[in-house]
Amino acid sequence: MPSHPLRRLVALLALVAIGCGDPAPPPMVSPSSTSTAPTIPEDLGSLDDPLFPGLGNAGYDVARYDLDLDLTGAELVGTATITATATAGLRRFHLDFGGPTVSGVRVDGAPAPFAHRGEELVVEPATPIPEGAEFEVVVDYRGTPDPVPTEALPFPIGWFEGPSGTRFVAAEPDAAHSWFPGNDHPSDKATFSFTIRVPDGWIAAANGSLLDRRDDAGTTVFRWEEDDPMATYLATVVVSARRELVDLGTGPDGIALRHVLPPKLASSPPPELTGIGEQLAFFAERFGPYPFDEYGIAVVDGFGHALETQTLSIFDEAIVEAPVFESVMAHEVVHQWFGNHVTPARWSDLWLSEGFATFGELLWLEHTRGRTAYEDELRERARLVAELAPPPPAVPTVEDLFGLSVYERGALALAALRDELGDDRFFAVLRRHVERHGGANATTDDFVAVASEIAGRDLASFLEPWLYGATLPEPAG
Repeated sequence: MPSHPLRRLVALLALVAIGCGDPAPPPMVSPSSTSTAPTIPEDLGSLDDPLFPGLGNAGYDVARYDLDLDLTGAELVGTATITATATAGLRRFHLDFGGPTVSGVRVDGAPAPFAHRGEELVVEPATPIPEGAEFEVVVDYRGTPDPVPTEALPFPIGWFEGPSGTRFVAAEPDAAHSWFPGNDHPSDKATFSFTIRVPDGWIAAANGSLLDRRDDAGTTVFRWEEDDPMATYLATVVVSARRELVDLGTGPDGIALRHVLPPKLASSPPPELTGIGEQLAFFAERFGPYPFDEYGIAVVDGFGHALETQTLSIFDEAIVEAPVFESVMAHEVVHQWFGNHVTPARWSDLWLSEGFATFGELLWLEHTRGRTAYEDELRERARLVAELAPPPPAVPTVEDLFGLSVYERGALALAALRDELGDDRFFAVLRRHVERHGGANATTDDFVAVASEIAGRDLASFLEPWLYGATLPEPAG
């Protein structure tokens, strides 16, 4: 999620509103009948994420998702083509999927029996898949996805339709599998393509670059491609008859700047949006080159929040119109490095995403308003954290995953590390972390190892009270 709890509270006040695997899988559905499935060896387990133990599946690694989505009617008619490599021999495998009705599954072109119950799609290929083999799964499905509850947030997530009729996806942390089948865990990143068919006069946007737009018998087909690895929770689509695709040219280093905006913003984009290149350049100086080919935001309604979906952040229109827009924008821009390019290996490592993005807000404040403003804001946030005494950021519960600690104590830990190392070595740590783990995943231990490497000494004992201590340490000096 986007703006940390303090920013969300400020925005709300300012606006006055705004498994894997059941122990005994159900019977398989044959492609041509409902006969009893043959005897099958026991399933491989889930990925055992501490906070979402049912998410993610062992036995394979996804390389690519090709999503074909027909949104010309009220329902989503989808075909998901998943290219993966078996990391173990597979007689049967699971996909996370709690979405619409599945009508058929094929594995390497052959129809495959399947069982769909709850949030699991269990597939039995006609021929066992040997370890190390690449295979392709095609899943056809149809229905109307809805927002779904999550233990991590007090509001639903997933597939939304706003008051304007704009449909969009905001699925962090655990709702990507509510609209497409896959391995819904941040550790299994993959490339994506999106082929989206909408009624004539509508627009469709997704992560990455627009490769093609063509008219076809009263409909328009858009093809988007994200060729950098992406976690499933960062995938999004936005379709609307009341939004426009707006090209604002290129930013620093040729970054394509494209947005999805309502007409009033399309005709007169706010200065925070036209000036986004300055933020991209500023953070690139500190974290290393921007990791993707494009960036932009999609302005929606009926969401109330913002989310760092890769290369195309989702913003509720009310946030764009609020005084906090510039700060929230900085937060989502920083996520492109931390969270999207370097993705937490487990959900319990989320401070590596949200703590870094919150610290990025502070860096932008220092850049625009000076060191005193930065120090004053740090003191105020430290005071609030000490007063409310949230749990440590590196070991959150699922209920605290998007709480004060992961955002604010995470940011305060980075500020303390900056004071300890000085700017030259501190920003060298951030750049090395991105260089080493970009395009992949990182744990808290990975970050501590990089920091220790740059510092030339073991920093585990310095960072331990900031990340794992029951109370907030006193800052040095």
